[in-house]
Amino acid sequence: MRPRLPPVQPLVTGLSSSTRRGGLVNVAEVDVTGNRALGTRFEVKGFPTLLYFTKGTMYKYQGPRELEALTKYANGGYKDTAGSPVPGEPSIVDEFKKAFTQIFSSITYYLKNPGKVKENEWGFLAAGLVIGTVFCSFIFMTFTMMGPAPPPPTKPKSS
Repeated sequence: MRPRLPPVQPLVTGLSSSTRRGGLVNVAEVDVTGNRALGTRFEVKGFPTLLYFTKGTMYKYQGPRELEALTKYANGGYKDTAGSPVPGEPSIVDEFKKAFTQIFSSITYYLKNPGKVKENEWGFLAAGLVIGTVFCSFIFMTFTMMGPAPPPPTKPKSS
């Protein structure tokens, strides 16, 4: 059983009020259970996760869940911690890379541990191969049928 953390909502409200006066910090709250893509993008693995963003850099707050400590962190204490570049929105290429990495990892795992393959996983593998073959065939036929553009018409020669 995980330890129960104090509620963060009063801290968010307090931090918003205390930093709004100086206009230095904007405070936002996001429910990543309703927006999984955002949770994935910012690598939210537990709740609550407190992130601080400034000038293209993201800082993960690891300190105590107290208003005074959060205010100090937001007013410059973050500089004493390691930051990382704010991750951009994933493109379709990033999604494909991630999917292929996961597939490759799974295949590697099952090649090393063939006894761990369950009966239903063979069905998923077969279905994936069939769907992949059909998809690749469709893409191949589409691009093959498109072919190069026909040459422009030539003017008839006058005699």
